[in-house]
Amino acid sequence: MISSSTAKISEFFSICLHLVHESGRIIQSVYDSKDFEKQWKGKDDPVTQADIHVQTLLSTGLRFFYPQIKIVGEEDVEFKGNLNYDFSKINKALIPDALYQKGNNEFDLEESIVWIDPLDGTLSYVNHELDAVCTLIGVSYKKRPILGMVGEYYKRNADGTTFSYDPKVFFGHKDTKAVHYVYDHELMSPTSGFMGEGSMIPWELKPHENVDIEKNFRVVCTQHRIDEKMIARMNEINGKYVKMGGSGHKINQVIEGKSDCYFYDRPGTKKWDTCAGEAILLALGGILTGMKGDVYEYTGDNDDLPNKDGVLAMLNKEHHEKIIKITKEFKL
Repeated sequence: MISSSTAKISEFFSICLHLVHESGRIIQSVYDSKDFEKQWKGKDDPVTQADIHVQTLLSTGLRFFYPQIKIVGEEDVEFKGNLNYDFSKINKALIPDALYQKGNNEFDLEESIVWIDPLDGTLSYVNHELDAVCTLIGVSYKKRPILGMVGEYYKRNADGTTFSYDPKVFFGHKDTKAVHYVYDHELMSPTSGFMGEGSMIPWELKPHENVDIEKNFRVVCTQHRIDEKMIARMNEINGKYVKMGGSGHKINQVIEGKSDCYFYDRPGTKKWDTCAGEAILLALGGILTGMKGDVYEYTGDNDDLPNKDGVLAMLNKEHHEKIIKITKEFKL
């Protein structure tokens, strides 16, 4: 337990890396069992036992170290089984302090909210489209994202139809202006510090090669909720679109330079879908707004959870400004 009103960023990310690793194990175990215990919260909005189990793990783990922390999660029920996880064995020094020496290696717990999406891309998960599946942990401070961690668990194989469990976790701090990542198999190395003491040096995400956005504007959009109106609007901004599931996965496409824009022209996503990814985008100099160009505030109020103006996420701020001139005229 950490009784201070502040948290060290390096310790927070160290704790979250352990929890995301265990989350992936749970998600894979439930998938292998083929027993999703699927329920429907709404149209095209399922919840599985993996969602509930992982959210309970994340909330319990974070409160073990930070009892006073405010958490907003997607699911409103708790897992009733035994978590079978010893939080006291988590190595809080896994990520070295040195990564955050350029700024203040602390954030204020009292003015922060942790946003959890335990299994982003649940509809894709139950449809066996596994590369969309992520766990998202974001932190907002004074209503704006500052810290983000995105765990992606599966990669699509060369045949295009099967998937391999191969977790990769991204994390970033807005003020440090750096994003790092680790592979799950590296965490499990005897020398990584994950299983005991010591620290590991994660990979730093380097800026990707610039592409000519004016000629080839790559857009990633929803796979399951696309319609003719959305297609027409993406054509209007000259976007060459690719469909896929999961808000976190789509933001990650922008973060990794595989797409230039995440485009969602309507309400539907919530703050837990975007906080983690937006924090990482901000660390890379990018931007996430609604279609009208306004940034979102992460207040934690129930009536403020939806991203009412949709999502437009990009790394290139100048091109974002050009696109906003078009999208702000959209009737949402």
